[in-house]
Amino acid sequence: MGTDLLFLAFHTYTSKGHKYMRTSLLLFTSLALLAGLAGCGRNREAETDGPTIALVVKTLNSPFFMDMQRGAEESAKRLGVNLIVQAA
Repeated sequence: MGTDLLFLAFHTYTSKGHKYMRTSLLLFTSLALLAGLAGCGRNREAETDGPTIALVVKTLNSPFFMDMQRGAEESAKRLGVNLIVQAA
């Protein structure tokens, strides 16, 4: 639906030449961008007082990477940091 409105606004602007349609298109695009960014809020419940560190491994199915994750979690707990583990 959003793309249809965007196409309609752009088509009306280019075919009829209304200057206000350019402003409407810019406003619509800006509002859509802001709405998208507003949905990218941070998860405040998972935060700790310490820094956040991310560990990205190739897979979480390999015993090597599972040991790496376990060691990182133990070290993070000992150092008081928030650890995020993700598979690539």
